[in-house]
Amino acid sequence: MRHHVLLLLHFLNPFHFHHWKERAPAPPPRHVVWASIPFAKQIYQAAKSNGLNPFLVAAIVRVESDFDKDAVSYTGCCSGLMQTSYHVIQKYGPSSLKAGAAYLSVLLGRFGDLRGALIAYNEGPTVYSQGIVYPMAYQYSQDVLEREDTYRSEFVHFREVIP
Repeated sequence: MRHHVLLLLHFLNPFHFHHWKERAPAPPPRHVVWASIPFAKQIYQAAKSNGLNPFLVAAIVRVESDFDKDAVSYTGCCSGLMQTSYHVIQKYGPSSLKAGAAYLSVLLGRFGDLRGALIAYNEGPTVYSQGIVYPMAYQYSQDVLEREDTYRSEFVHFREVIP
């Protein structure tokens, strides 16, 4: 009888109530969410071939074109996923994505910091070299950096998703 009382007290201990609680269903694997982003594999390849973080390139694509490969800027001078000009595409690659990633890599090497490279990507390196930073370009860099942080916190590393 004493054994049954001790056993009952053991299970009535509040530290053991977790055994009785229903467990919430596990969230879906985060890589499934990432894989649903358009052009995930191409973004990964363009980023890695230029020494960039894929989350950064995905953030630029999201801010520039919202993953619309047929997007054209309101001025008509830029197009594609990374909204690159025709001159940049001719110089750096066959597509907006590959050329944009290569161009950003060049700007990072030239200016040495990510925010500066993003501002130069948006407003042009000549303007940025003169010390001019338009509010719209600064806001663009802020939007890209915030989106990159969001992707870093929401998705697993690409190497776990794409071999």
